[in-house]
Amino acid sequence: MNTREHREKHDEVPLEEVRHEAYRLWQQEGCPAGRELDHWLAAKELVKHRRAKRPPPPEEPKIRDTERLVEPE
Repeated sequence: MNTREHREKHDEVPLEEVRHEAYRLWQQEGCPAGRELDHWLAAKELVKHRRAKRPPPPEEPKIRDTERLVEPE
């Protein structure tokens, strides 16, 4: 796992989503210079909140080890 993947997994915020949102915010404000960090942090918060509202992915059915060994007749 490279550094970016580790950081992304640890932060639970996909960098591509943050990058896209930060760019959108920058464009919305007329492409001002020197506001990169403001846009990045705002975008990160937006993505965090957006992802928190998503329902969790469905869980796979839990199969016990013994069920895997039994073959249907």
